[in-house]
Amino acid sequence: MKQLSLLFVFLCIVGGFSACMRDDDEPAVIRRDISRLYVSTSDYNGNSGNNFHNVFVLDPADSSVFPPANRDSIYQFTSAAKGGSFINFSPFSGGLLFQGSQNSPVYVDTAVQIMNVSNTGVLRNIGRLGTRKFNDVRGLAYTIVNEGNLSDDYLLVLNTDTMFVVDRPTSKGSSSLVKARYHMPLNYNPWGINISNRDVFVSSYANEERPEAINGVVVYKDLTSKFVSNSPDSLLSGYARFDLTISDVENVRGLSYSKEKDLLVVTDFSGAGNNSVGRILFFEKFSQYTSSQTIVPNRVIKSSLLKQPLDVAIDTRSTGRFIYVADPIAKRVFRFNITDDGVNVEPNAQIDLFGRTPVSVSLDARSAEDFNL
Repeated sequence: MKQLSLLFVFLCIVGGFSACMRDDDEPAVIRRDISRLYVSTSDYNGNSGNNFHNVFVLDPADSSVFPPANRDSIYQFTSAAKGGSFINFSPFSGGLLFQGSQNSPVYVDTAVQIMNVSNTGVLRNIGRLGTRKFNDVRGLAYTIVNEGNLSDDYLLVLNTDTMFVVDRPTSKGSSSLVKARYHMPLNYNPWGINISNRDVFVSSYANEERPEAINGVVVYKDLTSKFVSNSPDSLLSGYARFDLTISDVENVRGLSYSKEKDLLVVTDFSGAGNNSVGRILFFEKFSQYTSSQTIVPNRVIKSSLLKQPLDVAIDTRSTGRFIYVADPIAKRVFRFNITDDGVNVEPNAQIDLFGRTPVSVSLDARSAEDFNL
């Protein structure tokens, strides 16, 4: 009897193990590259309870069919921003999306919205960072200084004349009294921001209020390593900075950097309104610049369709083929080949987001080994 019992247990173990084995006809777990573009739009319907969608997700953004043949398949989301401005995606912590607000005189909104992003690109509002100091957000960038510690994370917020650094931004809930852990006064007009490792790049432009500001890129070397003080609202100091003035530009705006390609892309425009003329500037081997100087683009895209390109995103992968540009005057998101150059360049593709006004883009571009569905 005891022998029969032992045999029964053995058969159960073997049977259980066999049930866990994948049958040859069972499909394996799919691993694929990700190319998912997040677009922030500025439109806001404050007189109605039915607010406009202000985040659009284009997935896959590198598809040969762009925009998708079925426009209803474009994922649309409404964040709590009263008209979206800058947007920034981070793959850390499962996927996070940050969005600033237009903060118009009519619809006051001085908060940065935080959204969670699922593996399939579905958004969910999870919090906000509110403070009157975020009254003119010019750029957002999220980073984790110590990759082994996800709680050592920071959101960099550009605001007119100050860079604010908020520690552990997702832990703030829906606070309206957020205090930045660090701040840095700026002597130029900032627009876009990009982080590569611990280096921070900020685009700068001159205007009547600040004619002394450079038109180009301000580089802060190893800046995020300075996030070491435990004192709230600490003044950032002791960092290395150099300024790269771009020749023959008028209104520098968005920027995006790919370390894999060592390529920086910057947008610029001249003129105003529908008479604006936009350009996209490419700087190859960007890491060669280590001190203040004037730099000249290796390539320039000019297109009759470009008016005021305010933001740009590179597909940073080694296999990435495109850049994406948000143009609020043209009311289009354009896709260009990353190798394009010259005058009257036709975009590889373009999309009209149901008449909405795109102002910022952020791309989630990851290879299969970095993302598993």
